[in-house]
Amino acid sequence: MTRVFVTLGPSESVFVVFRPQARRIDPAITLLADGKPLATVTELAPQITIEKAIYGVPGDPARSRDVRQEVRAKLAAGQYRFPVTDMAAGGDPAYHVVKTLQVEYTYRDRRFSVRARDGDSVHINPEAATIVVEKALYGVLDDPKRTRDVRALVQRWADAGESSFPVARLAAGDDPAFGIVKTLVLEYTLEGKRVSIRATDPDTVVLAQAQSAPPPAELTVDGAGQVRLRASQPGRYEIRLASGQVLKRTVAPALLQPVEIAGPWEVTFPQPAGLPGPIRFDRLVSWTERPEPQVKFFSGTAVYRTRFTAADALRQPGQRVLLDLGNVQVIARVRLNGQDLGVWWRAPFVRDITGVLASGDNRLEVEVTNLWPNRMIGDEHLPEDSDRNPNGTLKKWPDWLLAGKPSPTGRQTFTTWRLWKKGDPLLESGLVGPVRLVPVVCQ
Repeated sequence: MTRVFVTLGPSESVFVVFRPQARRIDPAITLLADGKPLATVTELAPQITIEKAIYGVPGDPARSRDVRQEVRAKLAAGQYRFPVTDMAAGGDPAYHVVKTLQVEYTYRDRRFSVRARDGDSVHINPEAATIVVEKALYGVLDDPKRTRDVRALVQRWADAGESSFPVARLAAGDDPAFGIVKTLVLEYTLEGKRVSIRATDPDTVVLAQAQSAPPPAELTVDGAGQVRLRASQPGRYEIRLASGQVLKRTVAPALLQPVEIAGPWEVTFPQPAGLPGPIRFDRLVSWTERPEPQVKFFSGTAVYRTRFTAADALRQPGQRVLLDLGNVQVIARVRLNGQDLGVWWRAPFVRDITGVLASGDNRLEVEVTNLWPNRMIGDEHLPEDSDRNPNGTLKKWPDWLLAGKPSPTGRQTFTTWRLWKKGDPLLESGLVGPVRLVPVVCQ
């Protein structure tokens, strides 16, 4: 058989390609940078170290016990999520009392802490984050009788290490509006940064999304079947092959100096946006931060254009250049010097452009497409164009729509059920960057 071990973050995707015939190579099994492992195929599961695990009544040592061995056994069996009540199997420290499990653990030099009580499950998550829920309302939001404050429940799940959950799960045991699609409005701080989310029952909320960034180094195989190192950060690298052979590489700091493509950028929105022509972005920001309402509430595709100069130092022998778009919301098509580099659809938004980059003047064009809630929120600032029920559902099809005409009030979107209001938070959109040229050394 063939086994492929792939680690995926939330919303992350990869292609795994099996070729009919493959060149025999001596594969790399471990890559170390300055003595620390960057990647290893022998690590089939996250190497999590349980430092502390107490189960019982908080603050009462007499009715609590150390369950480190039980938690370690769970991880050894591949269980990173398990019911807190499993800890009572080895001896219940407080019968007929709801108990709490507090676990402290480390993963790759980072310390984490999760807390959950009987009836819930605990998640030993190597991507856990500190989340403080400020607001959480669930139900039919314009009807207080059919809306619940679920702040304590969401906080409990976050404390237990959960990084995502289906919105419909909030209805379990206390459905505020049975048989109706309900909405969740959630505001929280994530590692000190404020986040706002609006979602409905069919959606899944991701509280803490793993931040994808280009790895400091990665391995490739050349045409001769030899393992090669491609590094964007200086250091002493060590590649251990399956045969036992060890390859050592050193990358000097002077060779790697990323260059930011700061702009200015000329950004063109389609004519329906109502703008007279291209807009100048002196710096890259989300469309939602722009003063123009046609940009702030825009949903669709806009085109960024700029020119930059590539120094000869970027094209040294043994060195390649990556284009890193940074933060893209949500998807992009890239052209450099007239050559189409395809659709970049997932983070990290990075590609090798060595063969396309020219010495001296270069032309960069990036088409960026976002999601549609921003335009729908913007339309809520305009007069009504259809007969609606109080909850936003449609009473009857408007005549202008049946006739195939545009909305008489200037609205650009139409739905049978309005799920967004004019005061709802906008989604970050556009090319946020920073956009950089990243030289990498190939050895």
